[in-house]
Amino acid sequence: MTTPQTPVPVSRTIRLIYGAMVIGVILFAIIGPIAFRQKVAESGGLPDSVLRILLGLSLGASALGLLLRRRVPRRSTSESTDLFWTTNASPA
Repeated sequence: MTTPQTPVPVSRTIRLIYGAMVIGVILFAIIGPIAFRQKVAESGGLPDSVLRILLGLSLGASALGLLLRRRVPRRSTSESTDLFWTTNASPA
């Protein structure tokens, strides 16, 4: 006979996923430029137009992230964390 498992709270699961995503972005921000510089140094460099396009894409992605952040409403003080994430997980 198996023992019943206690369900993991939704808010804890979402915080874990969010934390993993943030750590992934931070690691990419640290390691990406190092690897990119080594490749550029070996290949002789990139043209300025390519660097400007990459910078524009990066800024556009950052702006999109800020705009999508507004889709998730603020949690009211009377609402529990689990109830908030249960109702608002899909917009997030």
